[in-house]
Amino acid sequence: MANFVANTDFGLTSDRWYTITEAFTAQGEQELADQLVVYFNGPDENKSFMIDDVSITPLEQDCSQLILNGDAEAGETARFWRLFLESESGTIELVNIDAGNQALKVTGREFANDGLYQNVDPRCLTLGTKWKVEAQMKLVSKKTGDYVACTPSERGPIDGCPTVRVITNKNGSRLQDGPSFMTNTDMIWVPNQFNKYEAEFEVTSNLAWGEDYIIGFRNFNEDWDLIIDDISVTPLA
Repeated sequence: MANFVANTDFGLTSDRWYTITEAFTAQGEQELADQLVVYFNGPDENKSFMIDDVSITPLEQDCSQLILNGDAEAGETARFWRLFLESESGTIELVNIDAGNQALKVTGREFANDGLYQNVDPRCLTLGTKWKVEAQMKLVSKKTGDYVACTPSERGPIDGCPTVRVITNKNGSRLQDGPSFMTNTDMIWVPNQFNKYEAEFEVTSNLAWGEDYIIGFRNFNEDWDLIIDDISVTPLA
């Protein structure tokens, strides 16, 4: 039985290499197998590809912070981050923000329900646990390039701010719980600076049966690009 575990990251390194990164959970069939084989699906049959520096290492359980590369500083590509929808134009870029620091930019979306997500450690998301999502965000008009403001108290993909989605899978069935909206709705969104985004969610009985989980941001105006940094998902006391 084959399990897909990783995909190519968005972007290229300075010496023109693609990278592949992912956090994945071993399933029951893999635990019981006598032998495991790692293989790579390449491009079409008319293209050759080279692979180097392959490693698979155990991920220590750390439920104090679920997000990897939340500050976009883990290299020259958007490691661990994916788009909800596949399209010709959608991508995740690294952009410089100040003093050499980087942020993630989600650009080229065609639909409001597209956005970025990451696989997270399912061992942490047990029934009844509550989590706080934080990030720094800017929104940019795709048409004009100007910074724009969402309305924190508004819900919907016209003027509303991005929402947090938690999705789980088990035996081919998919459940999406939420969305979780901004909780700091009394803030004033300032277009040309980073704005602190906060949201909360609880692992309900619907979510608790899952085998793997993704957490991401989506459901905002498709005419906007998202610049996001300092993403964290931490337990609420």
